[in-house]
Amino acid sequence: MAEESEEAAANVTALRKRARGRHSDPVGTHDYRDRDVRNLRRRAKQSTGVGQRLREMMEDRDRLAQIVEEARDAAWADVRHNLDRRLRVEGMRPDQDPDYNRMREARMQALRLVDLQALSSEQRAKAKRRKKQQKAEAASD
Repeated sequence: MAEESEEAAANVTALRKRARGRHSDPVGTHDYRDRDVRNLRRRAKQSTGVGQRLREMMEDRDRLAQIVEEARDAAWADVRHNLDRRLRVEGMRPDQDPDYNRMREARMQALRLVDLQALSSEQRAKAKRRKKQQKAEAASD
């Protein structure tokens, strides 16, 4: 990450040098002009600072281990939360869902308009492939 920050600083510095003295209207998002030079200098300085700070943090093995452990815990908490939420929604019975009756019509409409249409389309495609394969087999015999 430190290398990425340092590369970002170098890229922004190159963009800043190219933008200096250009006063026409930009063509795109990253087509910088002279009025962007100050902001680009600030961005390069920030990226350089982030890279330096990351390198300092890498030197402190205890702090680095703590950061890794905190990140691991946060990632597992996120996975646990997603699993809990998904199981709660998918495993819920109609009598446990207070919005079941209110949302029933929307679910039935989605079933008719989306799910059954997709299933029908899939079945037609399978039949078409099967028919094509049978024709190919008949032609090769």
